[in-house]
Amino acid sequence: MCRRFTCEAKLLRGGVWVLRIAVNTATVDGRTFEDYYLSGRVGLLAEMLEAKRRDRVNRKNRPISVRVLRQYKAGSSEVKTLELEDFDVVLEHARLPAQTQQTLAVSELKCKQFNKPSIGVPMGEMRLILDTQLTLEEHAETIIEPGEREELMDRVRSFVNGVSAFGQTLELSPQPIDADAFEGVFILPPAVQVRDSNGSAALVAAPTETTDEALEARAVARASFVRRNGFLVRRPINPALAWPARMGEERGARMGRDLEYLCSKQGIKVKFGLLTYNSVEEIRRKLDGAGNDTLLAVLPESSTSYSRGDDTHERLKRTIEVPSQCIHHDNTLPEEWADKPWRELRKAQPRLAGRVQNKYELCVANLLVKHHWFPFAPASPFHYNVQVGLDVGGVHNTDAMACMGYGFRRPLDLLLFLPEEIPIDVQKAEPIPTSYLYRGLLTLFEAVWEKLSDSGLTPDFETALYYRDGALLGDGDAWNEREALKKLHAEFVRRKWASENAIWTAVEVMKGAEGWRLLRNAGRVTNPLVGRCLFPFEDERTALVCTTGAPYLTQGTARPLKVHIVDISGQAKRDAVLSDLVWESDMCFSKPDMGMGLPWVLHVADTGALQKSRSYQITGITA
Repeated sequence: MCRRFTCEAKLLRGGVWVLRIAVNTATVDGRTFEDYYLSGRVGLLAEMLEAKRRDRVNRKNRPISVRVLRQYKAGSSEVKTLELEDFDVVLEHARLPAQTQQTLAVSELKCKQFNKPSIGVPMGEMRLILDTQLTLEEHAETIIEPGEREELMDRVRSFVNGVSAFGQTLELSPQPIDADAFEGVFILPPAVQVRDSNGSAALVAAPTETTDEALEARAVARASFVRRNGFLVRRPINPALAWPARMGEERGARMGRDLEYLCSKQGIKVKFGLLTYNSVEEIRRKLDGAGNDTLLAVLPESSTSYSRGDDTHERLKRTIEVPSQCIHHDNTLPEEWADKPWRELRKAQPRLAGRVQNKYELCVANLLVKHHWFPFAPASPFHYNVQVGLDVGGVHNTDAMACMGYGFRRPLDLLLFLPEEIPIDVQKAEPIPTSYLYRGLLTLFEAVWEKLSDSGLTPDFETALYYRDGALLGDGDAWNEREALKKLHAEFVRRKWASENAIWTAVEVMKGAEGWRLLRNAGRVTNPLVGRCLFPFEDERTALVCTTGAPYLTQGTARPLKVHIVDISGQAKRDAVLSDLVWESDMCFSKPDMGMGLPWVLHVADTGALQKSRSYQITGITA
């Protein structure tokens, strides 16, 4: 585990110059390439290389370069990050006999440093830089707590302070910049509707104080209602449980009974049809015969296995046409406890019992949400009635998704969500070509219009908020994605679906916030409260928004969103836009005891774009 530091000078509002210091962690393989060759295990190295590059490309639609760390020998402390050019050579070597691999250990592999010629690097000086799909549970070791992050940032500050640059001496303040020196607002979460013990709707009031205790009490109350009384919004469901045949049918039947018992505690009467399987094709055939509309699948691979393009999870998601949720077999009840009651397990191994139960509850909750069940609903009226998330993903950035939420102005009467692909038949979809974005959104709105009209309701498209993952892009001055939104509004005016005075607004959402962090001094350095919004930039419509943080985030340092507000029709009120964004992020339907980093409709679109890019069958809500 290696710490990595960068710092950049940035100009903030009022002519304030700051040094933005970023701290993160690089995870490096403990074995060199030479170690894999000498042990005849190049196949394992090849698996890691393929997992690192799978389904990922650069901005030119080429596979990403795989980075390695060169650590010079003979006691040198010098290290360099290089790009491995001989990627395919290693894959070829993996197919050779172990003895042949050992004889190749003394050779070199071609690498290159950014914008420099290729060089041969001895295998003994090369280590793979690992990504999270390789580090798995060890990823937790990379998490940096706020106090530790502040200490590391201070070390970098002390190291840089006093440096001579361009004939000037850089003098830094001994204290970090005070965020309270900038304009800001705090947005409390909304009231929500939940199910009470009688099956009726109850209200969890919005907090009235901006404190950790008030926010946590409201989150605990919401989660407690869901845990005791189940989901607020329900619909008929006929789930199946797919169980690997090699693990024994009795153990699968036990899991089915456990899932049904957990559901019954929340007033949900459901029967999981057990499907034992040896292949994904067998699951599909049995599903077709049984008529199940949802699937919870137990995977034969363990949770510590590297993700592969041909593993059970990937093949299942590309094949099964009903909403599905997967769980690795080692996260289910162990075989030695399959014929024993839960009370004995809780007594003998309480931590194991709690872990398994939590996994089951989370899987069931995710499956229900994907099937359009919702554990709660906002009760307070939003400012924008229509809210749309837009995202692009995929190996070649050719998959665009939108998720529309309708009814936010009167959520107690009607609230619906509709995720749909935006069809694009050009090679690259980011930026989303204007004509495709226009047609895709028009089709989505027309579907909602038809659903509402058929129910005798008059659609209200007068206020619409579009969340774009990243910036609204285009081809220089030739065109921009926002033109599709303007064209859509003009068409709605022509159809009399919206007026010329309609308020339509777009929000560009930068998830990484360009490296900015907000920390809070609450007797110790800790995360900011969820709902904190800060305006430290010259552009008053650009903000840092804390959608995660205290009290929900229990480990690590919260990363805010950097958002920019763009008018499509009419003039937006900044605080109204940010209020809706924070409230949407509060709609964490799969984890009612906390909020989420993205607005719900953008989260669904973001997840859907990724799933679509992997050729998954997109059905229901992508969560």
